[in-house]
Amino acid sequence: MKQLFALCALLLATTATADTYVEWKHKQSLDTSSKTSDYVRVGHKFKNNLYFELGEDSAETGFKKKFNNLLVKGKIESTNDFDKNGAEVEIRYILIK
Repeated sequence: MKQLFALCALLLATTATADTYVEWKHKQSLDTSSKTSDYVRVGHKFKNNLYFELGEDSAETGFKKKFNNLLVKGKIESTNDFDKNGAEVEIRYILIK
């Protein structure tokens, strides 16, 4: 928790260059287990669309870049006390603009 407060202080000092936010995520599996997860994270998005988020037992960092009609997004996420890690990439071509 001390890390979270330290991160908040650091992020508030750099708000002139980007956006600092608090985000709540709720995930629920759609299979028979009905497992749910909730995360509260402090995040910071830079002007170049790089971002990072940090919570008590989770973290995420990623990017978003647009090239005309092509949007590329990627992220690395760690959850469950940093025992579960994963990466995700999304490429979207916008047909009608």
